[in-house]
Amino acid sequence: MVEDDASTREMIEELLTARGYSVITAADGAQARARVAHALPELVILDLVLPKMSGWNYWPSGAVTRAQPIFLCLF
Repeated sequence: MVEDDASTREMIEELLTARGYSVITAADGAQARARVAHALPELVILDLVLPKMSGWNYWPSGAVTRAQPIFLCLF
């Protein structure tokens, strides 16, 4: 889950974890790209307005595979 606002990121992580999901978080697109390369998540929840690398730049970067769903968020 990629969200630059710490309180929003923590809230979403807590909600998903409480429902049994394993959650990996990142605060910006560059950090997310590095983590996705190692974790291969089944779903990426992606904020589009991020520092360092926006969600718009992250998405077509090859950081995700075609089989990997992305849920876009604007917080």
